[in-house]
Amino acid sequence: MATIASKSVKTINVLIVVSATLAITTEALGQTLAYMLLKPLTTILVTSLVVLAAQTRQSKFKTLMVLAFLFCSYSTFISRLRSSSW
Repeated sequence: MATIASKSVKTINVLIVVSATLAITTEALGQTLAYMLLKPLTTILVTSLVVLAAQTRQSKFKTLMVLAFLFCSYSTFISRLRSSSW
Protein backbone atom coordinates (compact mmCIF):
# COMPACT_ATOMS: atom_id res chain seq x y z
CA MET A 1 0.00 0.00 0.00
CA ALA A 2 2.86 2.38 0.74
CA THR A 3 4.32 1.89 -2.75
CA ILE A 4 0.99 2.72 -4.38
CA ALA A 5 0.78 5.96 -2.40
CA SER A 6 4.42 6.73 -3.18
CA LYS A 7 3.87 6.17 -6.90
CA SER A 8 0.76 8.35 -6.79
CA VAL A 9 2.67 11.18 -5.13
CA LYS A 10 5.48 10.93 -7.69
CA THR A 11 2.98 10.95 -10.56
CA ILE A 12 1.16 13.96 -9.14
CA ASN A 13 4.49 15.78 -8.69
CA VAL A 14 5.32 15.24 -12.36
CA LEU A 15 1.84 16.38 -13.40
CA ILE A 16 2.19 19.51 -11.26
CA VAL A 17 5.48 20.43 -12.93
CA VAL A 18 4.06 19.84 -16.42
CA SER A 19 0.82 21.72 -15.72
CA ALA A 20 2.57 24.66 -14.03
CA THR A 21 5.11 24.93 -16.85
CA LEU A 22 2.35 24.92 -19.46
CA ALA A 23 0.36 27.49 -17.45
CA ILE A 24 3.35 29.82 -17.23
CA THR A 25 4.10 29.38 -20.94
CA THR A 26 0.52 29.98 -22.07
CA GLU A 27 0.27 33.10 -19.90
CA ALA A 28 3.51 34.44 -21.36
CA LEU A 29 2.22 33.77 -24.89
CA GLY A 30 -1.07 35.51 -24.13
CA GLN A 31 -3.24 32.41 -24.54
CA THR A 32 -5.81 33.37 -21.93
CA LEU A 33 -8.21 30.46 -22.37
CA ALA A 34 -5.48 27.83 -22.06
CA TYR A 35 -4.08 29.64 -19.02
CA MET A 36 -7.52 29.81 -17.41
CA LEU A 37 -7.79 26.03 -17.74
CA LEU A 38 -4.24 25.15 -16.71
CA LYS A 39 -3.98 27.40 -13.65
CA PRO A 40 -6.92 25.79 -11.80
CA LEU A 41 -5.73 22.35 -12.92
CA THR A 42 -2.36 23.02 -11.32
CA THR A 43 -4.07 24.19 -8.15
CA ILE A 44 -6.24 21.07 -8.06
CA LEU A 45 -3.15 18.89 -8.49
CA VAL A 46 -1.33 20.66 -5.66
CA THR A 47 -4.41 20.36 -3.47
CA SER A 48 -4.68 16.65 -4.21
CA LEU A 49 -1.03 16.24 -3.27
CA VAL A 50 -1.71 17.88 0.09
CA VAL A 51 -4.71 15.60 0.62
CA LEU A 52 -2.81 12.44 -0.35
CA ALA A 53 0.32 13.27 1.59
CA ALA A 54 -1.59 13.95 4.81
CA GLN A 55 -4.05 11.12 4.35
CA THR A 56 -3.18 9.40 7.59
CA ARG A 57 -4.61 12.01 9.94
CA GLN A 58 -6.80 15.06 9.66
CA SER A 59 -4.86 18.14 10.67
CA LYS A 60 -5.64 21.83 10.83
CA PHE A 61 -2.72 22.48 8.49
CA LYS A 62 -4.13 20.21 5.79
CA THR A 63 -7.58 21.77 6.07
CA LEU A 64 -6.17 25.30 5.92
CA MET A 65 -3.97 24.44 2.93
CA VAL A 66 -6.88 22.97 0.98
CA LEU A 67 -9.06 25.99 1.76
CA ALA A 68 -6.25 28.38 0.81
CA PHE A 69 -5.65 26.65 -2.53
CA LEU A 70 -9.36 26.61 -3.32
CA PHE A 71 -9.71 30.29 -2.44
CA CYS A 72 -6.71 31.23 -4.59
CA SER A 73 -8.02 29.21 -7.50
CA TYR A 74 -11.45 30.78 -7.25
CA SER A 75 -10.14 34.33 -6.94
CA THR A 76 -7.75 33.84 -9.87
CA PHE A 77 -10.54 32.48 -12.04
CA ILE A 78 -12.89 35.36 -11.18
CA SER A 79 -10.25 38.02 -11.79
CA ARG A 80 -9.28 36.45 -15.13
CA LEU A 81 -12.92 36.14 -16.12
CA ARG A 82 -13.54 39.81 -15.42
CA SER A 83 -10.43 40.98 -17.30
CA SER A 84 -10.75 38.71 -20.35
CA SER A 85 -12.69 39.63 -23.44
CA TRP A 86 -13.86 36.30 -24.78
